[in-house]
Amino acid sequence: MSSVSESAGDGGLTRALMINAYSYKNAGDAAIMLSSARILFENGFDEVVISSRYDDGANYRPHGVGVVSELIPFPNRGDTSALGQATAAAFGLTAAALCIAVGTFLPRVGRVLSRFLLPRTRGLHGRYQLLAIAGGGYMYSAKRLLNLSLWHSLLTIRLAQLHIGKTAMFPQSLGPVNNAFDRWVIERALSRTQVIVRERESLERSVCPPRVSVSAVVPDVAFYPFRDGDEVAAVSSIPTVRIAVMDWRWSTSVSAEAFDRYKCEISKLISLLDNAGYRVVLGGHSRLPEHDQDDIAVARVIAEGVSSATEVDDNCDVSHLLSMYQSAQVVIGTRLHACIMALSVGTPAIALAYQSKAVGVMRDSGLEQSTFMADQFRADEVFNRVRSLTQGGDARRRGVGRSADMRARVADHYGRVLK
Repeated sequence: MSSVSESAGDGGLTRALMINAYSYKNAGDAAIMLSSARILFENGFDEVVISSRYDDGANYRPHGVGVVSELIPFPNRGDTSALGQATAAAFGLTAAALCIAVGTFLPRVGRVLSRFLLPRTRGLHGRYQLLAIAGGGYMYSAKRLLNLSLWHSLLTIRLAQLHIGKTAMFPQSLGPVNNAFDRWVIERALSRTQVIVRERESLERSVCPPRVSVSAVVPDVAFYPFRDGDEVAAVSSIPTVRIAVMDWRWSTSVSAEAFDRYKCEISKLISLLDNAGYRVVLGGHSRLPEHDQDDIAVARVIAEGVSSATEVDDNCDVSHLLSMYQSAQVVIGTRLHACIMALSVGTPAIALAYQSKAVGVMRDSGLEQSTFMADQFRADEVFNRVRSLTQGGDARRRGVGRSADMRARVADHYGRVLK
């Protein structure tokens, strides 16, 4: 992966650096990054570069997007020993905090110090005209005591702002924040940013809600699909329901003990759909062994528990999934972006929510009736919702209208912000 300074091109280009990217191997996060890049390109930027701890250059280059290393070293699990990871993270976070503290009062000194302590910041100042903060749902309190990934993303914002003048934040779920230290870090990290959220539910469910001023509520950027609809598949003549599953036991919002029940209810739902003549395809969005994420492994376990043969689509590529979601009659998603990607191309979606962000996004989309909690839903209730969404063409017609409205709201906001 190249450094920031190595990504330079001709001096007259208008460049944006996007920070806090997650892995392309998670289709939802890839959709966020590619949709954000499309908006930036359409608003006059010549070059979009992602700063990421993941080596995803080969995946993003075909879309015209570059990738450089993260500004603050933060090795992934598996890249080094646990001790090496902790040491690198501790040094990076401490160095960044020091540079930010100095730069708050002496910006030029802070920049010089960061170039010395954190060499990946060299070449930032004057090269990029915009700092784009990736959208998504990573600003929340995790179960673990040391929420290093949250602190890393927040310190990256303030560190980058030392070098790049203008900042634009893509829609974020802020919260739930459940301890005072996370709240303190969030408040300071976002003190110089116009905070844009995609829903308020996560903030409202915080035990220690950050005292930040929300500038606007804007739909998730992936409602603005990264490619036009005429490039994706036509709706299938066979009534197809795609179910995107995942292991959500790490979440603080639902009961981890109910995961076996979740798998059992999905199996019952598949049987109900199969008996009613639907084609059911199981799949997922993320295969990240370094983070103990493998949605396809969960899908295979569920498929084995169903009496009838059940298809498992093991392709988690974002372009493939967008095509498949447009050709389906309904998408049932546990990961939020399975629903958002489906809705972005007019396909009705049902959320099996494992975090408050899904509840908030679906509610703001007018889809409360299509939202069920992952640890509480019943197969027959979801089945009845599928039946109501697939009887006649009203649900898809409304979905097309909803996706057009969401897309227009995203385009309007960033058209004004990026002028």
